[in-house]
Amino acid sequence: MKKIYLLGFIFITKIGMSQTLAPVHPDLNYSGPDNISHSIEFGIQNTGSTTLAVLVKRVSQTMTPGHETYFCWFECYDPSVYLSPVPITLAPGETTDNFHGWVTPASISGQDVVTYAFYDEGGNSDTLLLTLNYDFIHDGISEFSRSKNSLNIFINENKTATINYVFESTVNSKIQISNMLGKVVKEVMINNKSSNLRLPLGELTSGVYFCNLVTDGKFVAAKKFFITE
Repeated sequence: MKKIYLLGFIFITKIGMSQTLAPVHPDLNYSGPDNISHSIEFGIQNTGSTTLAVLVKRVSQTMTPGHETYFCWFECYDPSVYLSPVPITLAPGETTDNFHGWVTPASISGQDVVTYAFYDEGGNSDTLLLTLNYDFIHDGISEFSRSKNSLNIFINENKTATINYVFESTVNSKIQISNMLGKVVKEVMINNKSSNLRLPLGELTSGVYFCNLVTDGKFVAAKKFFITE
């Protein structure tokens, strides 16, 4: 049975300050299959008049045993990292879409609740707390009828890609990066059925590219992404 969570966010107010960090189009609840990792994503906007150097910290988590969580902010970090070591600078009115809150359920059903704090490194803004709710569901029917191949890609400002993938089979399997003309510009063979792969793409010029999962010469999943200077 799916669980329904109330979507909401909490503001911590400091005396003498006004709230200057706000979420943009937040959808903080997810419900879906337990054989695929999932990321909850939303924008963070500086609504104030001062440039902010925004850090993110995972302040609490309630996880199903066997589940794992990590986040991306400027780049993707290991699950052991709770505080982003590098802030993202936001000018007044600017929004960043760099936040990705991942949970890997490892084919184990259950609910997870993870809370993140967004705040200015210099203390010029109140703290914004956002609580993400995940409900991973397992059912025998969908496991056989649904493809077990999945793919997500996140590019940080240093042109390093973090590729989160799940393969149904690793026989003759690989990840390909191709351009708009279909030319393969990078290729990595895959030995594990699921992993988070980091791939430097600094040599690629600005443009539209595709990240493809390929097994025995067949494309089983693809994601479009952009490289910007």
